[in-house]
Amino acid sequence: MSIKKQIENIELGVEWKAAQKATHRLQRMLADEIAHLIEDNKCQNAYSLFAWVRLCRAISTLTSGMACMRLTREGRNNAEIAVATGLRNNSVAAYKAWNTTYTRDAEKMLFPWYWDDERLNRELEFLRTMGVTF
Repeated sequence: MSIKKQIENIELGVEWKAAQKATHRLQRMLADEIAHLIEDNKCQNAYSLFAWVRLCRAISTLTSGMACMRLTREGRNNAEIAVATGLRNNSVAAYKAWNTTYTRDAEKMLFPWYWDDERLNRELEFLRTMGVTF
């Protein structure tokens, strides 16, 4: 049976102890790479303006989304979250919607239809190391 058939209608979740370990590993990796970038002229020269801006935008988007969900959990409304994060109200609403929308179609988001079995196997292994259960 193909991997695609095996992942249909799987129950996804997060094993938070494993996720915590994975998060610490990713945090160290990011900190190390940023330290190399700041301290190493050769590394700095490897980044074009566009690569640098793309990296900064990705980190900003990720951290903004995390802050929105944390503040939501703390009971803050959209206006309060917008003030705390500096985001527009519609951006706060978009982060909240994005966070819940994909839960219905998680396997479609995590496993695009065009991936072959080899790519799916690599992704499944990555997800396992990040604490995702299925």
